[in-house]
Amino acid sequence: MKKIQIFMKKNGFYLMLLACIVFVSVIATVISNNNEEQIQLAKNKYIDLNENAQDMEVTEANSPDESDCLTVITDNDVSNVAIVENDKNELVITDKKEIIESIGKKDKKEKDVDKKEEDADEKQESTETKAEIVEVEEKIEIQPCFTIGKKMQWPIMGNIVMPFSMEKTIYHPTLEEYRTSNKISIKGTIGQQVKVSESGVVESITKTPEMGNVVVINHGDGWETTYGQLQNKVLVEENQKVNKGDIIGGIGTPSKYSICLGEHLDLILSKDNNPIDPEIYLP
Repeated sequence: MKKIQIFMKKNGFYLMLLACIVFVSVIATVISNNNEEQIQLAKNKYIDLNENAQDMEVTEANSPDESDCLTVITDNDVSNVAIVENDKNELVITDKKEIIESIGKKDKKEKDVDKKEEDADEKQESTETKAEIVEVEEKIEIQPCFTIGKKMQWPIMGNIVMPFSMEKTIYHPTLEEYRTSNKISIKGTIGQQVKVSESGVVESITKTPEMGNVVVINHGDGWETTYGQLQNKVLVEENQKVNKGDIIGGIGTPSKYSICLGEHLDLILSKDNNPIDPEIYLP
């Protein structure tokens, strides 16, 4: 007992010091273990990963240099982010707003492309329809109406005030000169109905200084009749098929080149653009 007392007196201080060191070490170990558990719990709370995705690489969007780092998501960011797969088959954390905007832009681009395709289809259909109309018009066949001995119908009934004369000149009262005449002028009255001399198709409707309002009828095989000095409003349209005796309009005011002839109708008959005396084919 005395030995213990003597030992304690000599070494008691060191024993107490050793005991304190051991105690402090134990406390430090406990605290360290507790901190590690808290850190692990914090990681499990703030990292939004599947239990089965521990071995998968997660990289932060727009950070190619930090692809090996784990991105920590705070409570405020969880509802605003999403994990998506990029072109390299990597899981990437990105902003949900960016994804929504990207999807919206893609949908708008696809709609614009669809609209352009629809417009192109409609334009093509319209072009094809117009082409079909033109083709139908071109297919209108005009059967020759003039044969040897066949007579036309008088467009109006009246006296001839200016005869046809291509071989010698005749006096023109309005121009006060002698000249040839490629037509006949038939006396009429304002508004008197003018009829088609023979069946055909309306070739053109024009206005000239010499003959006023003019309608040309194509009878086929190079035959045409031309009706001048008509009123402004005619009753036919270009490319319209007309029958012998149909009314094409009324007699109008004479042009300044033939005003001295009074109210009348000018009638031209031609074959292959060569004028022929209409009276040969009138009854």
